[in-house]
Amino acid sequence: MAQAVIISVADPLWKRATLKLSKWENHRTTQAYENSIITKRFAFQFVSNYITLFYIAFVKPFTPSDPCLLDASGAPDCMVELGMLLTSLLITKATVQQFIEVGMPFIKLRVTQWLKRREHRELVEEMDTTQRIQLFAAGATIDDADTQDLVEELRMPPYRSTVEDYGEVVIQHGFLVMFGIAFPLAALINFLNNMAECRTDTYKMLAVHQRPDADDAADIGGWLPVLKVLSTASIVTTAALVTITTPALQLALPDFIGNVGERYPAVSFLIFEHVLLVSHRQMLQCWYATLL
Repeated sequence: MAQAVIISVADPLWKRATLKLSKWENHRTTQAYENSIITKRFAFQFVSNYITLFYIAFVKPFTPSDPCLLDASGAPDCMVELGMLLTSLLITKATVQQFIEVGMPFIKLRVTQWLKRREHRELVEEMDTTQRIQLFAAGATIDDADTQDLVEELRMPPYRSTVEDYGEVVIQHGFLVMFGIAFPLAALINFLNNMAECRTDTYKMLAVHQRPDADDAADIGGWLPVLKVLSTASIVTTAALVTITTPALQLALPDFIGNVGERYPAVSFLIFEHVLLVSHRQMLQCWYATLL
């Protein structure tokens, strides 16, 4: 839980660094500038969100000085610890992120509106009778300036871009595809979080931020290569988890991989990983063929 909170708190620092680096590069087009932000943003988030999971999955099993947690049989099993950390990150990070994105701007907006109303009432109370008559004769009321929809929306912070919203969903997707084997219910948690994300993003755009302008786009831009990288990385991490971190593949296929996997786990990893990569490539080719 502490790690998830630290990640969410440190995230604005990575965001500022990303914006400064991208502006310093002085891109010629808006698309190139946004793609640069996406690439750097994802690189920072990838390290900060996944580094501990990679350590538990692929380094800690081979570090005698830092043993893994014990499973039900009393044997050290890093998959148990990996699943516990993954669950904590998914739930805590989603909760903290929703509060930062929606809760804090909502509270700030309500406090600002309350201060404006109080200031307006105090201003009206200080007017003399003639000024009040002139104000009301013009069709105004004490709360007119605060109840008009346009004025209310003008006081809201602008909605900058979709980079942050896309980044949050992509990072959650990475938790699932790369380490979901350690906790299968991560798919359900991810699904529920995405459903909640749809509603909170809708509320955020309607009630917390100014309405964004609608811009045409051919695709999701720089996020497509990022998803392709995650797709390939998920194959490598899954193959490593089932062949090196845990003997799951050896137990599932004892006649085919048993002895080889026990003596030469790297060989079984390469075989399994290549089979998955070839299957993945064939599926992509079929998908592209249907699009064309």
